[in-house]
Amino acid sequence: MIKERGTIRVISDSEIAIDSQLKAGCAGCSHQNSCGAGILSKALPQRSRQIQLPNDGRFHDGQQVELAMQPTTMVRYSLLLYILPLVLLVVGAGLGQWWQPEREWVAIGLAALGFGSSFIWLKRHLDCRHLQVGKLMTVHAIEPQD
Repeated sequence: MIKERGTIRVISDSEIAIDSQLKAGCAGCSHQNSCGAGILSKALPQRSRQIQLPNDGRFHDGQQVELAMQPTTMVRYSLLLYILPLVLLVVGAGLGQWWQPEREWVAIGLAALGFGSSFIWLKRHLDCRHLQVGKLMTVHAIEPQD
């Protein structure tokens, strides 16, 4: 289970906003000096992210919560974000090479077009799925320690 701590900041009738510092996982990891995320968390220590989730009435403003996500969900989205641009880059280059083998710039242009269009598609696809974040993550209240 991938976990992150956050604080409830805004509560409305329909949703809550949770501020998360996006670095708690790196603090306890033994690979933080060689991992890209660990190095980034050291370079930008004040990174935060606000997550909007449906309000079910269990939380109050300022409450500490723990966000959890299944590892399989993280792997699926990571593969989508890393593999799709590379596949479209290679497909674009291969298509350009097949279509105009004597003109290298066509292969380069189609590779760049495939690579760039993958990010546009991913942005739109993930924006449409934003409403499903509540289904992918579970939120648990953290009891204050005395």
